[in-house]
Amino acid sequence: MALKKSAPVETETTKSSLSPELMSQFQNNFASTSVVENEVPAESTEEPKKAAKKPNYKNIFNVHMGTGDKARLKTFCAAHEVPINTFILFAIEHLIDEVEEGKCTVSKSGIRTIKKEA
Repeated sequence: MALKKSAPVETETTKSSLSPELMSQFQNNFASTSVVENEVPAESTEEPKKAAKKPNYKNIFNVHMGTGDKARLKTFCAAHEVPINTFILFAIEHLIDEVEEGKCTVSKSGIRTIKKEA
């Protein structure tokens, strides 16, 4: 059975929730939580072998929120002074390819990977 793709519906809430200021705040917060591999001290003349990894938004979303733990999500969003719905929209934006392909869903209860039957 084929799934029909519907055009995304933009609501007034969606537009206002994704302000550039909030998006840059998220990116700055998440960039600081990413893991840097093979970091070279400043006085070294060698170039680092690998650059800083791009944050894994799927893991950040699940770690800070817990699986189905709404209290943890609320605490995380309150600490960063960001509405929960904005955080969810931010996570969806960075996982949009997986969401559109039907590989996962993003909701207040976490990111759920959808298993495809053979």
